[in-house]
Amino acid sequence: GCCCVCCLLVFFSLFFSLLTGRSNSSTKDLSMANLGGNLYTPELIPGENSLSTVQGVTFENVSRTAPAMGCFILTNFRILFVSQLSIVNHTMKGKLPDYNDACNCSLAHSTIDKFKLKKNELVFECKDFRVCKFLFPGETGEQAYKGIERFANAKQTNRFCYFNTELAEPLAQGKITKWFYSAEKEFKRFTAKWSEAPTFWRMTNMNSNYSVCSTYPKEFGVPISLQDKDLLKVADHRSRGRLPILSYVHENGAVIVRCAQPKAGLKGGKNKADVTFAQALVACNKFSKGLSIMDARPKLNAAANRAAGAGYENTAHYENATLKFLDIENIHVMRDAVNSLKDLCLSTAQDDKFLTNVDNTMCLTHVKIILDGAWQIAQKILSGETVLVHCSDGWDRTAQLCSLSALLLDPFYRTIEGFITLVEREWIQAGHKFNDRIGQDNTASRSERSPVFLQFVDCVWQITQQFPTAFEFSENLLLDMLEALYSCRFGTFLFNCEKEREDNDLRGRSPSFWDYIFYHKYQYLNQCYDPPAAVGSKLVTGTPPILSISYAMKDIRIWTNYYMQYVSPGRVTTTVMLQNEIMRLRGILKELGHEDKSVSNNEALQNSTPIEGGGGGGKWAAAPKRGGLSQSTSSVSPSYPPRDGAAAASSSQQPPLASSRSFLSASVGGDRGEGIGLGRNNSANSNAQLAGERGGAEKAKVLYQWVARDTNEVSVEAEEVVTVVSKSSENWWFVERDGGMGSGHVPSTYVSLI
Repeated sequence: GCCCVCCLLVFFSLFFSLLTGRSNSSTKDLSMANLGGNLYTPELIPGENSLSTVQGVTFENVSRTAPAMGCFILTNFRILFVSQLSIVNHTMKGKLPDYNDACNCSLAHSTIDKFKLKKNELVFECKDFRVCKFLFPGETGEQAYKGIERFANAKQTNRFCYFNTELAEPLAQGKITKWFYSAEKEFKRFTAKWSEAPTFWRMTNMNSNYSVCSTYPKEFGVPISLQDKDLLKVADHRSRGRLPILSYVHENGAVIVRCAQPKAGLKGGKNKADVTFAQALVACNKFSKGLSIMDARPKLNAAANRAAGAGYENTAHYENATLKFLDIENIHVMRDAVNSLKDLCLSTAQDDKFLTNVDNTMCLTHVKIILDGAWQIAQKILSGETVLVHCSDGWDRTAQLCSLSALLLDPFYRTIEGFITLVEREWIQAGHKFNDRIGQDNTASRSERSPVFLQFVDCVWQITQQFPTAFEFSENLLLDMLEALYSCRFGTFLFNCEKEREDNDLRGRSPSFWDYIFYHKYQYLNQCYDPPAAVGSKLVTGTPPILSISYAMKDIRIWTNYYMQYVSPGRVTTTVMLQNEIMRLRGILKELGHEDKSVSNNEALQNSTPIEGGGGGGKWAAAPKRGGLSQSTSSVSPSYPPRDGAAAASSSQQPPLASSRSFLSASVGGDRGEGIGLGRNNSANSNAQLAGERGGAEKAKVLYQWVARDTNEVSVEAEEVVTVVSKSSENWWFVERDGGMGSGHVPSTYVSLI
């Protein structure tokens, strides 16, 4: 009886507060909100401190919900708003508030772009397409404004990532490896892809003190035929010292190198050191003597830079070189386009011409052009040509093109570890100016801001929509990565380059978003991930060597789950619905005591251990509702097989291995150890001999195997007879299984003709 009376008192107290809008609290330092005589303590991230609270505040998420009344909480990391309804649920049911609910809010200080106080109303315009309004009782709005001003305009070294300790315990226990990226490890992976790479390429540490280029990493790949003293002359001829460095190595020997524009000037004069570098670059590819120079800019923009002493290459000075302009606009055009889209999404007007207006913002057109450029580069690489990519300074459009091309070419970068490696190498290590482009400390010029990285992530999302089973990670990873980009909860995206991060001891003092991803990896798995992906009625026996994307406008969509996540009620994608249905059916099968055979391919792949690292994942788990980054991580993370030598999960946690009749290809690595697939056969036929044969319906044998994560032993090994339908390239053949059981591409070196 007493409990019922207490509950009624709580309810009526909250109801009275809702009617009157009054509160007995002030904005003095508090660690909890005292609402209706009941203490409510929000869950905070380790290192986050509650500084002040105000009751009776009205919150409105513009364009999304009706106003809600509740508690405004200011911490050293963010603004929290918890509605009265959530507090009632917490008090009576023990249910924690969900900050993704429309009536609640979690807003990191560094996400705030602009804010103003008008009378007692605080309005926040945010970098992530949010506009939030808070109506304060009495004089409390002025005090809240002053408290927020201190954090919203903080310097980078005062951002929350320097105080965040949420990953300290798993780091101490060896469950994660802090800032795991290694340039040397990535170079070894390149050499594993193409065994002759060390003959032509080397790693140099000539930039160990950042004296050659302050925005480049300490180590990078260069042609082995050139000495460091030669490279210094090349750096002098490239804008900001950003000389051509190795970006990607394909198994056919073709490479992508990236740099900044040359200092060609109005006359486009010849620079001996740059020409020598181009010759060395071409000599690194023994299969092709051509050099494709891909300038990301419109030609008119590149020509304008010649007046400032820069510009583009005169191909007459470079032997067997071609130059192509890819027509990607500059940062200012891209900023205006996204701002127009933001205004359109936030509009409350009923607009019958919404899609037309989206088209008029040009956002989708820009995405199309970027994807088109990446596709062209990928095609050049597949044809065996070496590609040199640059824009003006080589840290915006160049990063977009190089990373997307690699994503299309290499299935490793479609795994979680591979994608993280890609972002680290092409964006973080190579000096994309995150601070200037995002405005992390609000001191950089607004004219330098631009959604370059957002466009890249949008392009990745577009590719995942065309190939939903080709990626180990789900949309959740992309959404949370953008949230981490703006929130500064982690140090990963802070500062403009590695030198600045080192000068400010970022890696030593802040947690990494990548470690958060690995520690909570179950949240980011794509339940539909299936490297031997089904396309139409055909079973493709492995992701092809390239994802043949469509960049037609009819296939480019607005990413509503990002651009409109704070505007419209939460959307659920078709992929998410399918994942939920998969989990529901698995639950039914488990209750009935039946083994789920239908997804054994995927489970075997995700529970396999690569020989050197790469595409393996972990045990299947239901994908929870997105929003982990905006909530506390104080709860224990589910068991998940860790990476990089950490203790593996016990075999009892692993799903059953796939049947030996499953047909996997080695397109994710095979004998190179980058993933699970077909094992190399012991045939005496060499790749060169096989490459000389074409056509015919020859019979062949394929050996394939799976390696168990917990034992590193081959658990399934089988041989299958197939029919070689065509030998369309030197490295890849198209084969069919007997009995109409499927067809697909396999590496020719994995096939032994009978």
